[in-house]
Amino acid sequence: MRIVESLLTNELTRPKRALTTVKGIVFHWNGIGGMRVSRVRDEYERNDRRDHLESAHYIVDLDGGIYQCIPDNEIAYHVGSKQRDPESGKIYTDYARTKFGSYAERPELSSPNECTIGIVMCTTDNDGNFTEETLRSHGVSKNYSFKKVLQRHIRNI
Repeated sequence: MRIVESLLTNELTRPKRALTTVKGIVFHWNGIGGMRVSRVRDEYERNDRRDHLESAHYIVDLDGGIYQCIPDNEIAYHVGSKQRDPESGKIYTDYARTKFGSYAERPELSSPNECTIGIVMCTTDNDGNFTEETLRSHGVSKNYSFKKVLQRHIRNI
C-alpha cells in the first residue's frame, strides 16, 4: 500500500511552520465512528475556528488507506490541550512533560505539536474500535510504506 498525498491548503490548519524536532509519534482517533478519510480531511480543510485548530500529518482509513495531509517537516495541530491533568494539576501529564520537555512545560509558549508526528486512525464506532486493515496499515503489519515513515522518525525518538 502506498501513501496518498492529499496536502491541506488551509493556512489555519496547515500553517507551514517547521517541525523543530521529532520526539514522538502520536496515534489518535477523532471520536466519531465511521468517519472516513475524506470527511476527516475535509473537516481539517474547512476549519475556520481559530480557537479549535485541528489537523494531522496522516489519516488512516477504515480500509487501511493512508493519506498524508501535512508534510513530515511541518507542524500539524493534533496534541494541543487546555485541560488540566487531574493528578498533577498541570496542562500535560507528568509523562508528556518528561517526554516532550519544554514543548509541554509551558503550553502558553509551545506545545508537543512542535515535536511530534500526528496520525489519526478512523474507527468503526464511537467506542474507538478499529478495523484490522486500519491496524495493519499503521505499522503493526508488514506495510512497508508506512513503516518507512515511522522508521525515519523512530531514530530521533
